[in-house]
Amino acid sequence: MPLARRSRLRWYGLGWCFVFNAASFALVIVALLRLNTTMLYPAGVAGRTTGQVREGLRIARIDRNIAGPLMMMAFIGTLTYEFETSLPIFAEQTLRAGDYGYSWLTTAFGVGAVMAGLILIKWPQLGLARLIWVAAGYAAAMALLALSPTLS
Repeated sequence: MPLARRSRLRWYGLGWCFVFNAASFALVIVALLRLNTTMLYPAGVAGRTTGQVREGLRIARIDRNIAGPLMMMAFIGTLTYEFETSLPIFAEQTLRAGDYGYSWLTTAFGVGAVMAGLILIKWPQLGLARLIWVAAGYAAAMALLALSPTLS
């Protein structure tokens, strides 16, 4: 019997998204295993009392460093953090690109997340102004995605 024809390995498609996602989890697990736990100091547990939630909301309302991020995350989370559900539909119905388009969209999200992480490592400023710039950049990227008529 002749040898079966070799199948060529395809380096694109939906299946590779799962492979790369699994690899990213492996890297996180390795990083967690290398964590120096002797440098961690657990905080004490606060006892339960009446009015804790009300007090927390009062503090959040007064302190703009707490209120700003809470409001932005509520707004951004409500409008855009459902992309796990909407991206496949967007790729199929709007871009007419199927699983090929979906794999490129998820790849773009992953590359963007890695780039953002590297930028934050290089320039680790904190504060509300930085958070506003990051949120504006995310909003601009989502607006460009929404306006794109095709994948190319």
